[in-house]
Amino acid sequence: MKKNLEEIREELETEIDTARALFEIMTLIHTGSYSFEKNEIIFKSVKNAFSLFSQISLEHVHSLDTIANELIDFHNDLKNK
Repeated sequence: MKKNLEEIREELETEIDTARALFEIMTLIHTGSYSFEKNEIIFKSVKNAFSLFSQISLEHVHSLDTIANELIDFHNDLKNK
């Protein structure tokens, strides 16, 4: 299904929010990592969190790839009109 520019823009804004959230979470983990031992945070908890972040990041990459392809389709449609 072909999308219009407004739909593509909305999808892109969602992905920007996802990227921002991932950045903020990784910054919090980095900051918190200095006190892992003190707060008895175990590696299993961190491993599970990073697994989830990895899945979210992969979905984010696929979404951005889809949006990029939609923009190419939109551009090609404009050239053909």
